[in-house]
Amino acid sequence: MNMKYFFGVLTFVFLFLILFILMHDNTLSVYSTLDKVNLDPLNINIIADEPLIHNVYRPLIYWDGLSNYKSDMIKEIINISDTEYIFHLDEDFRFSNGHRLSSDDILYTFKIANEMKDKTICDCTKYIKKIEKLDDFNVKITIKEKYIFFNKIFTYCYIVPDQWNIKKSVPASGPYMVINNSKDRLMLRKNRYYSNKQGVKKIIIDYKRPETIISDLLNKGKYDIILTKDKIKEIPLK
Repeated sequence: MNMKYFFGVLTFVFLFLILFILMHDNTLSVYSTLDKVNLDPLNINIIADEPLIHNVYRPLIYWDGLSNYKSDMIKEIINISDTEYIFHLDEDFRFSNGHRLSSDDILYTFKIANEMKDKTICDCTKYIKKIEKLDDFNVKITIKEKYIFFNKIFTYCYIVPDQWNIKKSVPASGPYMVINNSKDRLMLRKNRYYSNKQGVKKIIIDYKRPETIISDLLNKGKYDIILTKDKIKEIPLK
């Protein structure tokens, strides 16, 4: 084979691969004027952190922003009485490290939240009288009294794996997982175990630097979104 022809084809294939990668490098670049997000799912700042952390960690039940309460972790909630409920967990749900969700994770999260008390955003334990493991995927929860907004109790209860050291980075339960967390930058990548595959593949968030001018950043096309306190809900991660 003619060597020039061979190297020509090789160069063409190489350039094609580079172009393919660039075209499919589905990355969202974000500049944030907010304080850096706290990545402890049981100790977040509800105003500054929640919109982002919700896409890395999922609470037991969440509000979809429209008119419904939803859950990625629960298949069914069986109402036994005004104060007794059985949560049937999704047996296929996994954290980003492959850990399969079980009743032990629910009990462990409530145990840690109860020990943290006022230090955690997960305040659902103050409504709960008793929580029991029925089997690996069924948990019975008894609340102290009838509560008309029962689902709302669990909307800030971010589930962590049983016996996980929360001082480390907790495995993700939402659409994205943390791949880099430095002083001024947070990088997220799609969680391959998460059921909904929609959304960008990677998110890069640069945090505020005094010398930067926001309008210039947008004009230069370096960032897709500027995240400010007034526009905190606009980051389309889900």
